[in-house]
Amino acid sequence: GVSACEKSSGWRLSLTLLRHVVQAELAHSGITYNSVISSLEESSNWPLSVSLLSDMPTRKTQRDEFTYSGTIRSCDKCSNWVSALFLWSSGVLEGLIPDTIAFNSVLSACGKGWQGLIALNLLDCMAQTRVR
Repeated sequence: GVSACEKSSGWRLSLTLLRHVVQAELAHSGITYNSVISSLEESSNWPLSVSLLSDMPTRKTQRDEFTYSGTIRSCDKCSNWVSALFLWSSGVLEGLIPDTIAFNSVLSACGKGWQGLIALNLLDCMAQTRVR
């Protein structure tokens, strides 16, 4: 299924499978979305990752740390520090404690965007937050 496409870098196929699952109103979960988002990381298609993350509540699918982390990594791959930072703060506002991977990805995106001051503020925030 969708998870196998993630592992083989078949993001187009995983996206098609997700669309069929949603259209057929078959059971799906955040894990299904997370697999598709993860498959998009290497494709430089961060807007699609953000779109999937945004679509989840309308599909009554719960987002979690992995959803945000995968989407943030997609933004980092494209040096999109603004979206990475926005997503990180959105996850925190939803009450999700960001994992170390998400934090590193936001810091990396900020570094690529020459946003050292923001990265320093994030490190301070990381010290105050219980990052897993």
